[in-house]
Amino acid sequence: VLKNGLQSYLSIFTGQQPVSNHLKEIFPSTTAYCTNFSVSNPQKFAANLTGQQNQNGLADERDQLFSKIKTESAIKIKNDFDNLLGNEFAVVTTRYFEKFGIVSVNDGSKLKVLLTAMSIMSDENTGQLSYEKLPLFLLGDAFNIFKRPYFMIIDNYLIFANSSTELASYYDIYINRKFLSKNEQFNKFDELLAGQSNISFFFHFKNALPVLERDMFPDVYDDVRSLKPGWGDFYGASVQLSSVDNNFYTNFCLKLNSDTTANKSK
Repeated sequence: VLKNGLQSYLSIFTGQQPVSNHLKEIFPSTTAYCTNFSVSNPQKFAANLTGQQNQNGLADERDQLFSKIKTESAIKIKNDFDNLLGNEFAVVTTRYFEKFGIVSVNDGSKLKVLLTAMSIMSDENTGQLSYEKLPLFLLGDAFNIFKRPYFMIIDNYLIFANSSTELASYYDIYINRKFLSKNEQFNKFDELLAGQSNISFFFHFKNALPVLERDMFPDVYDDVRSLKPGWGDFYGASVQLSSVDNNFYTNFCLKLNSDTTANKSK
């Protein structure tokens, strides 16, 4: 992780206008936590991301990768991808430890042609990128967890995963509409949130328990799971950041499993 890398990455979004969040409509019902990024001007985001990477010393590695791709496939991936990038992209972790990158694009068919030319394809719609770190250089720090991912394009969504099994899992989720947005409790929670933002983090307490069990000290996890009243009484939490005058307006929402809520903005 680069020193101050996350802070620098988030600062890219302060120059954007808040955007209505729609990508959450296709998050898996098993979502433990996720971060959704939204940009009003994808081209400006892409240019600012390039500047951030230059400042963080990634220019040489990035430019060598893009040059290699152009030499081997005749594709100017940076320009072509930026022109197809939509307004939202997200990283999702599920209760089963799956990690998905979900990216809205303007034309899934055109993007599939580009990615097919630089990938090892499993079938007509799925493959594995032939180059490492491409998601990092195209979308920034949040996508650094996808080193040489498997991918598929469904409608106008690009999906990244670190294994073919995870990719197949998301395909099943999408085709069978196993979405968080189909849950009434999530929709009640979502009604409490700001309609627009640039960065939105969501944490689902029940779905996150397996992840917390793996990552926490046993004594701490036992308290989280068993204390009454305690964290187990909460349905979810969200932090939303919306750009205003090159700063962030923050909205925080914490909802109990009942209809009682705690909601604070500043």
